[in-house]
Formats: sequence, C-alpha cells, structure tokens
Amino acid sequence: MSDAPGGMSSVIGNGAEIVLLKNYDYGESSFRHHQPLSVAFTVGKEFSHGLSLESGLNYTLLRSDVRAMYASEETGQTLHFLGIPLRMKWQFLERGRFSLYIGAGGMAEKCVSAKFGSKSVSEPGVQWSLLAAAGAQYRLGGIVGLYFEPEGSYYLTETNLRTVRTDSPLTLTLRLGVRLTF
Repeated sequence: MSDAPGGMSSVIGNGAEIVLLKNYDYGESSFRHHQPLSVAFTVGKEFSHGLSLESGLNYTLLRSDVRAMYASEETGQTLHFLGIPLRMKWQFLERGRFSLYIGAGGMAEKCVSAKFGSKSVSEPGVQWSLLAAAGAQYRLGGIVGLYFEPEGSYYLTETNLRTVRTDSPLTLTLRLGVRLTF
C-alpha cells in the first residue's frame, strides 16, 4: 500500500476473501474508533516559584474498526505511537503533601507500527500536538507522587490512516498515575 489513503489501494480481510478497495473507498468507509490507550513514564525537574519542566515517554494505541461501503465484515486498524512530551507546569497551591497545578506544552509522536487488517502500513512523519492540563497531586514521600489530571490536547498534524485524532483533533484525557519529581 502507498502512504496516503487518498492514493492507496487498501486491503480488507473479509472472512477468507480479500477485497481490494479502490482509491476512493477508504474515505467513504465507516469507522468505529475505540478509546485510545496510553501509558506514560514522566519525570520532572522542579525550579523555584512552583515551576517545573516535565518530559518522558508515552506509548499510545489507536484502534478502529473499518467497514467498507459494500463489505459485510469489519476490518481492524491499529496504530502504535511513541511520543515525547515536553510541558511546563506551575504548582499554584500546596498544602502539606497535597498540591494543585496547571501546565501546558506539546508532544511529538512517531507511529512505530500501523496495520490495516493483516497488512502493515507505512505512517511516515511525526504527529505534533499541543496540550494543556490541570491536576492534583498527593506526594507519597521523597520524589514519588500520585496524581489525577484532566488534559486537553489538540493534534496539529494527521496520520495517513483515519483515526479518532483525525476525526476529532481536540481530545480530553483523564489521567491517574505515578509521577517522579526531582
């Protein structure tokens, strides 16, 4: 397959039968996107006045079920991303071990694997996004804290395959996790 859905012949598994879609069929297919799954490891460096800089490594799985216009079965589509976020955070309230904060930044993500049905698909380039978050953290002690964080992201670039981010570039994520802060 070529890189762009607008210029690709997609292969869809339909039981034991393989159906080749014409160039225009991918865009006219119906899509059912699953909730994205992300796992992240984040570290931060604290500065004065409640400011800190955070980065880390994110893994995200995007899955969709695709039904071609005249197909009787759906075909799975999966994309695996590795991303590096960079965010500035300001902790504006601290009471004992509890704190509240806001943050903003961006992320660069690279698709490391993409499949449409059983066929591997090339997804070149980097997907860029902007993000803003507000959150609460409870420091367990030392450098470890538990946090809850609603985050809004806006995806500036698209993948060649249609995903939940293509259909809705503005997303809301609710995170619960462990943060290491130095």
